[in-house]
Formats: sequence, structure tokens, C-alpha cells
Amino acid sequence: MVNQMESLHQQFSEIINQQGVVLANFSAGWSSPCKIQVSIADQLSKEYDQLIQIKNIEVDEFRELATTFQITSIPTLILFQDGLEMDRFVGLQNAEVLSRAIDNLLR
Repeated sequence: MVNQMESLHQQFSEIINQQGVVLANFSAGWSSPCKIQVSIADQLSKEYDQLIQIKNIEVDEFRELATTFQITSIPTLILFQDGLEMDRFVGLQNAEVLSRAIDNLLR
């Protein structure tokens, strides 16, 4: 189990440390706002195909990863650029708010 968690942390670290923009959506399947947020993230993934990566992370399944990023409320979305946390959104966010933040980083 420890090796699996180390592998997950390594994979996620590799993703966020790539050049470019990554949106990490920390959520839980039992949460209604999270279900809506995942739908919005999926919509954004189609809109920004090939421009950014969007990762949905189930906090109940990946608790250590959520702890590493100090996720205390869900949904929480973190925008990374070139490995650095650039913005954090706590609570349900609409597509326009997230698009604006993404567009600012892509400029």
C-alpha cells in the first residue's frame, strides 16, 4: 500500500510539474456540489482539450494526496502552472470563473 501511495504521489507530482497548466479538482462522489463540479470540469476539459490537463481526484480514495495539498473542504480546485500553485478555489465554481482563471494563465 505504501508503494502504491508513493507511486500515486509521484505520478501526480509529474503531472503538475509539467510545463503548462493543470487544474486539479478534489472532490467526493457522495457530495452533490462535487458531482456538479466534476461535470463542469469535464466540460472544461473538452473546451481546453490539448491546452491544459484537468484531473478529478476522489478525496476518499486518495486521502494522503488530499492531505498533502491541505484539502479541508470539497470541492476544492487548484490551478497549477509549470508546477506552481497559481490559484485555489474552495466550493462550487461555475465554468465562467474557472475559464477566466485558466485564460489568464494561458496568456
